[in-house]
Amino acid sequence: MELYPAIDLLDGSCVRLTKGDFDTIKVYSEDPLALAKQFESQGARRLHIVNLNGARGISDPIDELLCRIRNEVDIPIQIGGGIRSIDTALSYLNMGFEIVLGSWLLESAEIITDLVKAFPDRIIASIDCKDGIMATEGWQNSSGIKSDDMIRLILSMGIKRMVYTDIDTDGMFTGPNYNALEKITDSFDVELIASGGVGSLEDLKTLKSMNVYGCIVGKALYEERFSLDEALEVTYAR
Repeated sequence: MELYPAIDLLDGSCVRLTKGDFDTIKVYSEDPLALAKQFESQGARRLHIVNLNGARGISDPIDELLCRIRNEVDIPIQIGGGIRSIDTALSYLNMGFEIVLGSWLLESAEIITDLVKAFPDRIIASIDCKDGIMATEGWQNSSGIKSDDMIRLILSMGIKRMVYTDIDTDGMFTGPNYNALEKITDSFDVELIASGGVGSLEDLKTLKSMNVYGCIVGKALYEERFSLDEALEVTYAR
């Protein structure tokens, strides 16, 4: 199982939220580049970055920071948050990122299908759900679309890898929504990345036993619920 340490960027700092609530912001680092390098030096094989300003539709001057991270960190990096146009998508792809698409999936299926054909291994879908309904615009609004219907739409575009986040578990350390994850793995042929709720090594062990493709971990690492070394030992052990 792949492990993705998470770096959520807001105004150039690394922060974490609880349940996507911007009133719960906690800053963990004012040097995200150093943090990304630290994760890489500690053995991380991949990273997951979210541009929270972009997710909220707020422009901010972090492109230079993202360029530096991409140029100075050698492992694959996912970037998501605010990618709602072909220009933004191509900008990140040309920088060398994998891109994670959320709200835009509902607006530009034909464009995204063509994008997947051009970059088949670097387009990832994000399904962020509350009570089984996909949320959009940085988790601030509800799309009214059930997760199963969203997954069918994603698969029709040719996307095979997706991040599933249960918003109610995000940042809570109570464990992922295993029932929802199991339903997806049983019903669809996807490379599923679990996100939200991981609070212990036991959570990682359970996810691995479910044969999900990967897991994103953020707050549990920052709050030292376990170390990156311990997490890597669980996720990559044979």
